[in-house]
Amino acid sequence: MRPTRCPSLPLFTVLTISITLAACYRNRDDHSLNAPIQVEPGNWTCPKGVQGAPMVLIPMPDGTPYCIDSRQGTYGEYDRFIRENGQRFDLQPPECNWNRRFASSGNYKPGLFGVPESCSSRELGKTTQPVQCISFCAAWAFCSWAGKRLCGMRDSDPGKVMVVDATDAATKNRIKSELRSTKNEWFNACSQRGCTAYPYGNTLDKKKCDDSWLPTVPGGGVEGYRDSLRNECHGTHPPFDQVYDMVGGIPTWLNICFPGNRCVRQGGTKDHRSSSCDGTYTLAGPLDNLSGVRCCADAVPGVPDNR
Repeated sequence: MRPTRCPSLPLFTVLTISITLAACYRNRDDHSLNAPIQVEPGNWTCPKGVQGAPMVLIPMPDGTPYCIDSRQGTYGEYDRFIRENGQRFDLQPPECNWNRRFASSGNYKPGLFGVPESCSSRELGKTTQPVQCISFCAAWAFCSWAGKRLCGMRDSDPGKVMVVDATDAATKNRIKSELRSTKNEWFNACSQRGCTAYPYGNTLDKKKCDDSWLPTVPGGGVEGYRDSLRNECHGTHPPFDQVYDMVGGIPTWLNICFPGNRCVRQGGTKDHRSSSCDGTYTLAGPLDNLSGVRCCADAVPGVPDNR
C-alpha cells in the first residue's frame, strides 16, 4: 500500500536550533517512520529568563517554530507562583475578571502548594509531581508569570483567549477538528508533527504513559502520578524526545473556550488509559478540579542576546 506522507522530525542542537525540516512517511499498515528529507533551515531558540519547566523548541509542519514546556508545571513551581503573585489578578485575561483567587479552584480548604487540600494531600508533599486542581484562569496567570502563555492554535492571537463563536456551527466544528491536527501546538508536540498516534509511537504501551498502573499512595489509598520528568513517557525523535507526559496523567488547559464557559483541555487522564494524542481532547468548566498546566511560548530569533 502506498504510504501517506506526513511532516517529520528535525535535527536539533542545544539552545539554538538549525531547523532542518524533514518528511516522514507513515504506512497505513506498519506506521513506520522513514528517512528525513532536508529543506531550507532557519535559526531560532526559546526565550530566556522564563520560570517553570525548561522549554523545548518544536517545529510545526510548515517549519514555523514555537516552544513548549518539557513537562507539566509542578507543585513546587505553582507554590512559588502563589507566594510571589497570589494577588496578581492582572495576569489573567479579561475573560477571567470575575476570578479573585488562584489558591483554590473549588470549595475546598487550602492545602499544600496553594491548591485544594483534596488535591495536594494525595501527593504527600512531592514538589516535583505535576500540579492539579488549578483553574483555567489560574493556569493562564501561571504561564503569564512564567513569561510564557497557554498553548493554542498557531493561527490565533496567542495573547488572547480564543472564544469560539457560539452562533457559527461551521466554525465550532472546524475548531474541534483542528484540535486533533498539527495546527494545535499541543497536538503537534504530542504526535511528533502528526507522525505518531501516541507520543512514543503508534502502538499502545500502557507502561509508558498510563499512570493508572502505578502503586497507590502509601496510607492514602489514592493512585499516585509519575514524577514530572525522567520517565518513559516522551517522544522518540529529537526534539520530541525531550517532551514528557503529554498523555496518561493530568489534562492541561489550552487557550480556547467554547460557548457555555467550556474550555479546552488536552493530555488525557488516568481514566483514559488508551487515549492517543487525538483522543484526549475534552471540554471543562473554568473551575474544573482535575486540570494542570503546561505552557507554550513564541520562539525568538537565535541571536546572541537570546542564547
